Amino acid sequence: MANILTKSDITAYAPELDLSKYSDATISGMLSQATQRAAALANVDGFDLETVTNETDWARISNNGELQISVRRRPIVSVTSVNLIKGGFSTSLTLTDSSGNALYQIPTPSNKFVFPNSFFYLTGSFLAGGSSQLYTLRGARVMYQMTYVGGYMTPPDDLKFAVQLLFRDIFSKQFNTQQLASFTQGSYSESYGGRMADGLSALEKQAKNILMQGGYTRMEF
Repeated sequence: MANILTKSDITAYAPELDLSKYSDATISGMLSQATQRAAALANVDGFDLETVTNETDWARISNNGELQISVRRRPIVSVTSVNLIKGGFSTSLTLTDSSGNALYQIPTPSNKFVFPNSFFYLTGSFLAGGSSQLYTLRGARVMYQMTYVGGYMTPPDDLKFAVQLLFRDIFSKQFNTQQLASFTQGSYSESYGGRMADGLSALEKQAKNILMQGGYTRMEF
């Protein structure tokens, strides 16, 4: 998983932090921790652009019969294949019509694959456009196996901001081994008001809210 921020980014986002006492390797390690923590809070596999092969997890058929897949690496850039699995039954989705037009949608902010019920019908081992065969499974969960390209070439500013909050949290805890009520280093100070009911610190909670509001958090079906 590639780091969202560089040392130069931290210097720009948090100029009051004195990083001079740390080696580049130590700072890189803290940046890696911050990126990994952001991914954990967002319930995703990472944020950098990558081809994901045969990602397998639960999908859902909504109450109106639409197939919905919430992927683990977003945003979705392109989709190569989608297989559905229900018990011993497995079938592939036909993703385009005869003219090459996509039969699916990827609604903004491109973190979910949606296949409308109006396109479902069985043709051998394929699901193609025509009617609503899977409407009878509305509300059910099915397994998906999906190959796609997802992630960011350039991370958005709000994602970077969330990660720098997590870096601050990690950085300040380097000095709080005695469980102090507050920490001060030069012009930077941090108060520790205890952890939230969900076990998160105030900075982690703020970062989690940014990830949620920005559409980075994956909701499981």
